[in-house]
Amino acid sequence: MAGLWLVVAGCSKNNNSNNNPFGVTAQIDGKTFHAFQAAGGLFTYYYQVGGVGLLNNDTVLLTLYIATPVTLNAKVSTDDNTFAQIDYVIHRNGVPYASYSAFQGQKGPAYYTVTGIDTARHLIQGTFSATLSLNGAVPDVPDSIVITNGQFNNSYQ
Repeated sequence: MAGLWLVVAGCSKNNNSNNNPFGVTAQIDGKTFHAFQAAGGLFTYYYQVGGVGLLNNDTVLLTLYIATPVTLNAKVSTDDNTFAQIDYVIHRNGVPYASYSAFQGQKGPAYYTVTGIDTARHLIQGTFSATLSLNGAVPDVPDSIVITNGQFNNSYQ
């Protein structure tokens, strides 16, 4: 699913600033992540929301896959839902360097709660948290990362 981000990023973009309510924010291993660009998409079995930001001098892509149908204010776990997933990709020198995931009962756990959805205006918002595991063996990065206090408020196509 992570490869779909490139398609979604071209469909709907929001510049995120302190005056703009859209975006993705979280604490990642205790450091603040605030996406400077956010996007979203609606597909057959899931919504995809995410953001691109800087953390530890790296460009980071954080993506959530939210299973449909959505039940508002229900905490969803990647352990329980086939289409629930959270990915985190570190880019160095313009290319993917390391990736972390929680999905389909593997790795993780990761959780999200959709707190609002407006299908007429194409907006989705909610919260998330996760312990994501490294995919493969990569030097200079930890084996897992912890995401807390995650929030998303994205438009989608």
